[in-house]
Amino acid sequence: MPLPEVFRYATFCFTGFIDAVFFPGRREAKPPYTLKLARFYREQQRLSEAEAEYARVLSFHPEQLEAWQERLDLAFLRKEAADPAPRDVLAEAIHALPQPRDKEVIFQRFSRLSQGILDQ
Repeated sequence: MPLPEVFRYATFCFTGFIDAVFFPGRREAKPPYTLKLARFYREQQRLSEAEAEYARVLSFHPEQLEAWQERLDLAFLRKEAADPAPRDVLAEAIHALPQPRDKEVIFQRFSRLSQGILDQ
């Protein structure tokens, strides 16, 4: 048996305990990022930090439509200071979202925001 497999079997009980403490019920493949911190930054008008947090969330969960919607809203809110610009956020979202319905939702949101129509 190769050494990595022996090591894995030898440490199974210990790593299983750690996994049970930090990830009850199952082992997580990705860190459990949420949108709470990004939303907090946005509420506090810390828009650059909010953008960075949305980017971090989407790096782990690129299929999360809600995060794309909020990031797009933020880009429109920041106007000229937006980095990335709203069109860039739209392009990234369409590329990252796997479902055609989600792509349509984000495109429709972009269209409404471009016309100044907020649906909140």
